[in-house]
Amino acid sequence: MSTKALDLELFLNYPGIIPLSKSNDEFGGYLFDAGFPISLKKDKDRRRYDVQLGRVRSEVLAGVDFGEHPALILRKLSEFIGKSADGDRGSQENNDTDFYRFVMREYVEFKKFYFNIGSKLSHDMRCIEILHVDESRRQHKLQIEVKSDCKAAFNAKIYDLPECELQDDNSLLSLYGKFCEVVALYQPFFDLLDEIDDTCWILDPETPKRKDAYRRIAITGNLSVVIQFNAKNFVELPILKFLGPKHECEEYSKKLTANFSKWEPEDQILQEILKLLELEAFPKKPVKASLEELVLVNSGECCICFTMRLDDKLPEIVCPNPCCSQLFHEQCLYQWLFCLNSRKFYFEIIGDCPNCEKLIRCPLPKN
Repeated sequence: MSTKALDLELFLNYPGIIPLSKSNDEFGGYLFDAGFPISLKKDKDRRRYDVQLGRVRSEVLAGVDFGEHPALILRKLSEFIGKSADGDRGSQENNDTDFYRFVMREYVEFKKFYFNIGSKLSHDMRCIEILHVDESRRQHKLQIEVKSDCKAAFNAKIYDLPECELQDDNSLLSLYGKFCEVVALYQPFFDLLDEIDDTCWILDPETPKRKDAYRRIAITGNLSVVIQFNAKNFVELPILKFLGPKHECEEYSKKLTANFSKWEPEDQILQEILKLLELEAFPKKPVKASLEELVLVNSGECCICFTMRLDDKLPEIVCPNPCCSQLFHEQCLYQWLFCLNSRKFYFEIIGDCPNCEKLIRCPLPKN
């Protein structure tokens, strides 16, 4: 058979095998018939191919002449693997073969439907990574674990979505379809969070992710507000918690209480929040902040652990004593007061401030 005919056979019969070099000295991909990842690379003398083929036993490869054209090598490998599978159906190797076939069939079907979607199948076929781009050009990464020991083989292992749990599925297309539906459902919510991130000074989270349904926003001086949204129904009134000196928190709490009835979720959500707090706008983060502008952040170290962030959280508690106003992480302050045998009530523990020794309150841990 001529070289051109063998090249044509390689192209038609083994679409999963692609040349990795212009000189055709190296090929890689998947042997569809057997369902194995495979690589062929010529040795230093350029006379024979070094072949790596999944977990195939050495005796399976013993009858193959690796000096032949890649099409002939692949043809013989397929024959030998087929015979091996027929002779020993109960072996682990044949279980792997069935697994590879199943994963490749699902992945090829996925690529047919979504040929323009960025995706990657790991060499051992245990992991699939997909990069989904939504209607607003936001990118969403989905990492799928492929299991071989259960019917629902595809497990959405890593994804960045709020309040969402994707169930395992035996179809890659079906699982990705569910993921797309959830992303589409959250589009208006993502638009809101993008607006807040672009127009406000976000203190926490430091690097917001799509799953983060809250924002801690600077207001003035040492005062900030934590806004917790219901991601599934973000038009309902969010939970607002003020962090800062007691007198400033009380002032804004009174405004919030007085304006509850003015909440109109049909309008712009960010504007509605500003209306509740009687603000024209939240301050933007300065491109080059002065010392006064950074007072909230610079004075934000916890008075106990002397760090700004603990488990990626800024200090949440401020001493109510106006002459103190030191900041504390809830976790640090709770441990401090607990060790001093402070008074514990249903929802909080009360004791002396570590700095000024005036009364300070701390919520009890949720767990």
